Amino acid sequence: MSETRPVLAPLTGSILARILDHVLGCVLYGLAAGAAVGLATQVPGPSWGVLGALIAAMVLLCLVKGLCHYAEQFLGHSVAFRALELLRRACFVRLIPASPAALAGARSGDLLARLTTDIDRIEVFFAHTIAPAISAIVVPLLACTAIGVVGGVQAGAAGLAIVVITLLVCAYAGHDVARVASLSNLGAKGDVAQQLTDSVQGVAEVVGYGVETARLSSLAEAQDRVRVQDARLTRVLAVRRGVVQVGLLAMVVAPTALAVRAGAAAWAVAAIAVVAWRSWEVVRGVEDFSTSLATSLAAARRVHTLVHTPPAVADGPDTRGLTRAPEVVWDRVTFAYPPTPGRAAAAPVVREATVRAPAGKWTAFVGATGAGKSTLLALALRYWDPQSGCMRMDGTDIRGYRVEALRRRIAVVDQRPHLFTGTIASNLRLVAPAASDDELWAALDAAQLGEDVRRMGGLEARVGERAATLSGGQAQRLALARAFLVDAHLVVLDEFTSHLDPELADRVRASVREIFPDATILEVTHTAPADALSQRDAGIDRLVVVGEGGIDEAASLST
Repeated sequence: MSETRPVLAPLTGSILARILDHVLGCVLYGLAAGAAVGLATQVPGPSWGVLGALIAAMVLLCLVKGLCHYAEQFLGHSVAFRALELLRRACFVRLIPASPAALAGARSGDLLARLTTDIDRIEVFFAHTIAPAISAIVVPLLACTAIGVVGGVQAGAAGLAIVVITLLVCAYAGHDVARVASLSNLGAKGDVAQQLTDSVQGVAEVVGYGVETARLSSLAEAQDRVRVQDARLTRVLAVRRGVVQVGLLAMVVAPTALAVRAGAAAWAVAAIAVVAWRSWEVVRGVEDFSTSLATSLAAARRVHTLVHTPPAVADGPDTRGLTRAPEVVWDRVTFAYPPTPGRAAAAPVVREATVRAPAGKWTAFVGATGAGKSTLLALALRYWDPQSGCMRMDGTDIRGYRVEALRRRIAVVDQRPHLFTGTIASNLRLVAPAASDDELWAALDAAQLGEDVRRMGGLEARVGERAATLSGGQAQRLALARAFLVDAHLVVLDEFTSHLDPELADRVRASVREIFPDATILEVTHTAPADALSQRDAGIDRLVVVGEGGIDEAASLST
């Protein structure tokens, strides 16, 4: 609720407009029915003056009612779109600082469902549940009060009792079934989204291994689980709709009969019957929102679980971050990845590792896949904290830094960088929103990508979904150009030239040191130049050989 506080004012306006809209609707129907019967039974006949006044009053009421209906719709949609913005922003604000640890083991399809469909369901609570719920209480209460005044206390009390009983039955009929089915339904839809995501992203493997039938069968099973839960929710909705229809019949018959019994005038009886029928329109909404409420609450639980995952690392008190190129030290570090859903706790990836990366130097970590090279860099970025030992930068335990402050002066280039569907410029400006076109071109030229981008049509060239318009090497160089726009004291490179030919890789390496002349550079690579001379030519000052779970060798290269 705290995240959506800005929508409370327009939500209140929407509720008031909805209540006034329905109250005026009851007044219009009651006035029309009562006037028609009253004028028809009047002796010696209706007065044209009275008839004209009634028509004028009804026209005025219609105009006001129309304005109220428009205000309700306008404010309601404003609440809906604003709530979506606030909820999604809150999710990303919580998730980004905690990544990647908070998303370890997360299924991308289910995650997408939580950030889209589930948040859409929460928005329904604000935009389409609160206002109908309140109006379903207030409007019948006012209508029953009017019925009691016109047709007698018993008529008003009977109507009120029918409203209360109907609302309570709708609220509790199938409540537990709806709650469990809604949560299971959203989970099943998350499974469907995950199945589709895996199949689309892995279509080459699915076809290559000939498992299309198995994938389709698995998807059909997931869809069957959705249908089962949909059927349970539909049965609950059917029961509630039946209760509402019975309540409508009772609401019209009972107060009208009691008014006749009390000796009410014909015009009053007609007005009571019509007002009782018209006021029930807001109660009809209960049958839908009482079911959607269970879905909204289930969606809120799933999103809450996602965004309130305990952070893997805690902020320290130091808000300054890195003020210069740091010396990075791993001191007797041991680390094992924590267990995730579907994966038990693993053995330590790094054991009692001790290594030093000198300030302002280029340190390369080389070793086989799975040796722990990337894990060492992840600890330096404070994605996780080691289970034992400590990480220090310039002699300070990095657990003393605020995570955001520490990473502010760190540039990272991954082996498989994430590029958003958009333009070259929009991807570059993620790290430097105020960067000019000239600065973007300078970064692209330094990354040896400028000529390619010019041939593609310039900075507004589309990257495409999952960087479909770029080769692997172009995607890596675009990520490197993005890193060049960061005023970094520490640069982390993970296989950043793996898709480049040797000549181009050498030019790119030279650009890295040219752009970051004083920074500490940490690089992960599977292979390194065979001799010290080649290593120095590649810009490497220190080579660290990482073996199974530890450091096999670390040496500075002589000049």
